[in-house]
Amino acid sequence: MELLDLRKQLEDVDKKMASLFEQRMEIIENVRKYKNAHKMDVYDSVRENDMHNKYKDYIINKDLMSYYFMFLESTLLISKNYMYDKNQDV
Repeated sequence: MELLDLRKQLEDVDKKMASLFEQRMEIIENVRKYKNAHKMDVYDSVRENDMHNKYKDYIINKDLMSYYFMFLESTLLISKNYMYDKNQDV
C-alpha cells in the first residue's frame, strides 16, 4: 500500500473522529448545564476512575492500552477545560 493511500485512510478516520468530537462536546455542554443546575463540581474523580475501569474493556489490542488511556485523559481534560471556560462565560 502506498503512503498516500494510508494517509487517505487516516483522513477518513480523522473526519469521523471530528464528527464524534462535536457530538461528545454537545453532550458535555448538557452535562455542564446539569452540573450547574445541581450545584455539582466539574471534576468528579470517582466518575473518572469508573471510566478508566470500564473503558479499558473497549480496547481489544492490549498493546495499545496505555496509549488509549493517554487519549482518554486528553479527552477528559478537554471536556473539563470546556466546562470551566463556559462556566466563566456565564
